[in-house]
Amino acid sequence: MNKVVDQVIEQSLKEQPLSIKSLVQNLLARKTLPHLAFVILASTGLHAIVRNGQYTIGGAGFMSLGIGYFLTAMMSGNETVSRWIKLPDMAKDKKRSVVSFVKSFKICIFPVSLSGMIFLIFYIPMAPWLEQISMALGLLFILWSVGQGRSFKIAVEQWLKGKMKPGSLHNGNPRNSAIFQLIIIQTISFIGVWIAIIASELSEISLIDVIAKGGVFILASLCTQLIVLRWTRDVRLLVSKEKGLASFSFRWMIFSQLFINWHLLSIYRRWWLDPSDFATLLEESILMAVTVVLAIWALTSKSTKSGTGIVGEHNALPLGIAFGYSYAGSVSMLTVTFEDIRGVMMLGHALTLLTVFIIIKSTIKSTINSYEETHEEDIQKQVPENKSDESTEVSSKNEKHENEVQEKENDEDSTESKELDSSSGDIGDNVNWDSPKENIETDWENED
Repeated sequence: MNKVVDQVIEQSLKEQPLSIKSLVQNLLARKTLPHLAFVILASTGLHAIVRNGQYTIGGAGFMSLGIGYFLTAMMSGNETVSRWIKLPDMAKDKKRSVVSFVKSFKICIFPVSLSGMIFLIFYIPMAPWLEQISMALGLLFILWSVGQGRSFKIAVEQWLKGKMKPGSLHNGNPRNSAIFQLIIIQTISFIGVWIAIIASELSEISLIDVIAKGGVFILASLCTQLIVLRWTRDVRLLVSKEKGLASFSFRWMIFSQLFINWHLLSIYRRWWLDPSDFATLLEESILMAVTVVLAIWALTSKSTKSGTGIVGEHNALPLGIAFGYSYAGSVSMLTVTFEDIRGVMMLGHALTLLTVFIIIKSTIKSTINSYEETHEEDIQKQVPENKSDESTEVSSKNEKHENEVQEKENDEDSTESKELDSSSGDIGDNVNWDSPKENIETDWENED
């Protein structure tokens, strides 16, 4: 009996979608920290090889590591493989030395060995086509940029839908919602460009300097937001009639516009402010990490809902590392073509910005359809209640009207009866019924 209960509990836990918090904790766990350190070291070394002109070797290295970690993710459900790629539990009070930290990289042996075999396949049998394959890796940057916008959409949409509850019917005002959005987005955008200028100048600047140096971005941000609000006006009007949908729409619009402005600010910084390489690397690393987390979370949520269990907590880290190698490899290969990483980054930000801009309206539309299907019973309950209230009001008005008509008729009848009672020409009025029969006289006898 206990075994059956344990199986039911285990199955229910598997069916629960992985939260972003637990996913981040899983990715940053001490048991798998050497994998993240190795990603930084390997990507830096391979990028240096590409910049040195050996882009075929560098491209093959990035692809091999990406495929190797992807295969590791697919095999991590095996207990033996899972034990190979994770460190054993350690006591919290135990101090770690440099030697123990170096030894901890042994968990990277299995995925790196797979990557080494794949590298040999790329470098020996496919050597004649390796240059074309390596350059094709750079074209994947377009897919990664578009996928970045898609993963953001899927993750944020699922997160907001999880918080959405069926609300009551109401008459919302899309204009007020748009005004609030303008205030929130433009305030955050102004603060963002202020911080960006301070980081670029490395000194304090006044409000006038922010407007002068960041005026182009502020204007671009305002114009972009006005276009987004105009583009989504019709769907925002539809969702304003239902409280749950209106709440989802407002939050989705805020998050998506913030994401758009982040990429718009990144383009502006690279074009106007000329940030340092360290600042660029830091921002891109943060953006890549956020993208990988959102992509993995979206995949785990979809896998959990479909019941396949292909992507989950057990293989989130190796799958994320595989994405990271592919993204870093595509950027490195494009630097060979553009000879400037700044142009590559601007292109990626522009593609992601356009992707989110295109899907921002369709996301609200799809949410409306799914909401109506999910909460159809709640909507039907609300509609009859409204109809019954209206019918009750109409019936009360009709009843009141009928009562008024009846009272009017009664008044007319009473008036007529009074007139008949008071008239002097009624039969028998002039007859003296107390007189003897022979003495009874009538008016018509006298007239004769």
